[in-house]
Amino acid sequence: MANFYVTYPSTAISSGPIQFYKNGAPVYVTEDTVTPANSIPLPVTILDGSGNVIAFATNYGAAAAALRTAAQIGNTTGAADFGAGANSAQTLRTSSNVAFSGVTPDLGTGNTGSATQRIVVASDQPALPTKSPVNTNGNYAEFTNLTTTAQLFSPPSNTVGFILESWSSNTQNIRYKIGSIPTVSSGMLMEPGRDTGYIPCSGNVSVIAVAGTNQAISIQWILSA
Repeated sequence: MANFYVTYPSTAISSGPIQFYKNGAPVYVTEDTVTPANSIPLPVTILDGSGNVIAFATNYGAAAAALRTAAQIGNTTGAADFGAGANSAQTLRTSSNVAFSGVTPDLGTGNTGSATQRIVVASDQPALPTKSPVNTNGNYAEFTNLTTTAQLFSPPSNTVGFILESWSSNTQNIRYKIGSIPTVSSGMLMEPGRDTGYIPCSGNVSVIAVAGTNQAISIQWILSA
């Protein structure tokens, strides 16, 4: 039995031009680089839930919801002038327009002087320090005849603290209180040769010997200036 062979011609498949319906009639998508007005692009449309077209604002200067230009941004007194930088209430300020006492500051370099932008501290806030907080002065006092009768060290002006010391030559302990009077049995107890270390306080300091006579004690006041 003979074999039969059937040969089919080759077929090339290619895509055709893109069409869409515009106002009920088919049109081809076209790009005309010579006359761009003749181009017909694919439509790009945003629809709302009812099928209505949501339009984009094209006139940015007129529409109520449109993006405003520099000449249209203003307040109740009028439009701002971004170009001239006029010194008026409705002008949006730039670095060259921000002024202090009529002088333009240099916001870029931060140079100090009359043209530097200032910071104003509210009247109910503490003032900013104008000098170093390091204490630079002091005052010394002593009693060398301390007995069982209390004696008082009164702080000088600008006191910020003190150091109280019982002399090593003492034979009796000493008591002290800040702001009140010690007794031979009441108060902070200090042995001979000891000191309190620095105490940041500016109150009165009273001292007394628990017994004996001619006990010695000294105080170094620390002053702020």
